[in-house]
Amino acid sequence: IGIDSTWSTPYLELLYGDFALMVYGFMGDGKTELKADIVLSGRENFSRVVWRKSIELERELAVNVLEENDVDILVFDGNIIPLPVIFNWDSFGDLADNLMRLFRLAEDKGVAVIGVVKRVRSKYISVLKGELSPVNDKVIASVLLDRGTYMSIGRYSEILPKYFKILGKERYVSRFEKLMDMIPVGDVEIVFYKARRPTYYDLATKIEILDFAGLGRDEIVAILSKMSTETGFPAVVDWIDQMVRNEHRVLEFIRDLMEKEALESLSEEDREIVLKLLGCTNPQKS
Repeated sequence: IGIDSTWSTPYLELLYGDFALMVYGFMGDGKTELKADIVLSGRENFSRVVWRKSIELERELAVNVLEENDVDILVFDGNIIPLPVIFNWDSFGDLADNLMRLFRLAEDKGVAVIGVVKRVRSKYISVLKGELSPVNDKVIASVLLDRGTYMSIGRYSEILPKYFKILGKERYVSRFEKLMDMIPVGDVEIVFYKARRPTYYDLATKIEILDFAGLGRDEIVAILSKMSTETGFPAVVDWIDQMVRNEHRVLEFIRDLMEKEALESLSEEDREIVLKLLGCTNPQKS
C-alpha cells in the first residue's frame, strides 16, 4: 500500500494569512481512500507549515491503515522519517507520537516500511571514502549501477555518525544516538536500485528500508524493481501521486464555500470581519 499527499500551489493569499488545500490518501491491495484538509495560517514560512501538516497527516493515515488492514509492505513517497524530525525530535509532538505508534504497529504486524526518495540531496556515499563527495548519492548510483542491479550504502546507525563528522557537525551524533534508543531510525537501510525495464534518463532510485516483515533486502528490492514504471519508481508511488493531485482553482471554490458558511452562520458584525479576513490580498493570482 502506498501513501502520499500533495497541496495546492501557489497558495491562496488571504488577508488573514496563506491558505492551501491538502489532499492525502492511500492506494494498493485493491483499496483506495482519499481525504482532504485545509491549511490556513498567518505564520511566516507557510511552506514549512504545509510540509509539516502533510507529514503529520500521512503518518496518522499510515497508523489507521495498519490498524485496519493486513499489509506486507507500506510505501511512503519520501523519507520514512524526514530528516528535520531526526534532528529536532522534541519539537514535533503529535508527529513523533504517531511515528512511534507506526513503528510499534509495523513491528507487531510484521510490515516492511519503505520510503521512496525522489529528490536526493544526500551525500552519504562520502562515508565510504572518508571525505565529502562533490555530487549527491543519486548521481553516483546512476553512473555505477546497471539495469536490474542495486547497491546498499548501509544503515543509518552506520552512516550518520560518520557523515556528521565529515560535515564537522559532531554535535548531532549524541542527539542521533539518543533518538536510536527511542525509535528504530538506526535500522533504516539506504539502497539505490535500477529497474530491469528501461526508464526515463536511466537514473537510479533511492529507497529506505525498515524491514519488520523479515523479507530481506534482496526480496524487497526485487518486488519494488519489478513493479517500477518508466519513471523508475514503484507503480504504487506513481498511482497514488497521480490520485492525490489537485488544482489551484479548487482553492477558490473552497474559499467561496467558506464565505457562504460565514454569510449563513455569523452575525452581520462578525460576518463583515470574517469576509475581510478571507479576502485575497493578491486578487490577480486568485
